[in-house]
Amino acid sequence: MYQDPALPALPDSTLPAFRFPFTSGEGAFSTEQLGEKPHLLIVFTPEDCSVCFSEIPFWERLQATFGDRVNVVGIVSGHPAEKSTAFLKRRKINIPVAVDPEGRMLDFLQLRNTGLTPVKVFVDPSGRVWHVARTTYANALAQLRYARALHTLLGQSETRDRRYRARLPE
Repeated sequence: MYQDPALPALPDSTLPAFRFPFTSGEGAFSTEQLGEKPHLLIVFTPEDCSVCFSEIPFWERLQATFGDRVNVVGIVSGHPAEKSTAFLKRRKINIPVAVDPEGRMLDFLQLRNTGLTPVKVFVDPSGRVWHVARTTYANALAQLRYARALHTLLGQSETRDRRYRARLPE
C-alpha cells in the first residue's frame, strides 16, 4: 500500500464495514457494494473545505476517464446528514456522494480535525486500501501524477488523455 507521507499512518489497511446514504436520497453506499471493480473514495468535509470544491472538476475528470474501470464516490464525513445534503444541493457535483455523519471514514483515516481533506482512497473490491493521497490543490501537474498513479494501480500504461496533457504547464 502507498500512503502519502504527510498523512497519518493507517493501523489497518482494510476498510471497516459501513453503510452511508447517498445525498440523492436514493440508496446507500456500503462495503457490501464494493463489487467487482476497485473504488476511488474521495473523503471530504464540505463546510470547511474550500480546496474540496476547487478540486471537484478533477474528481469529475477522474470519473470520466476511469469510470469504466473504477467507481468514483465522494464521501462527506463528520457532518450532520441534513446539513451536508443541503450544502451539497447548492453545488453541482457529477459523482455520487454519500454522507458519513459520524465521521467514521475520518476516524479510520485518522484525519478528524487535521485539515488534511480531501483525501483520495483507492480500494480493491474486497475493501483493501491500495493507495491514499491527499489533495492535488487544483494543480495540473499534481493531478497528472495522480492520474498516472491510477493507471499504474490498474495495471495500465500511463495516461495519454488529452484532458490531462492540455492542462500541464508549458
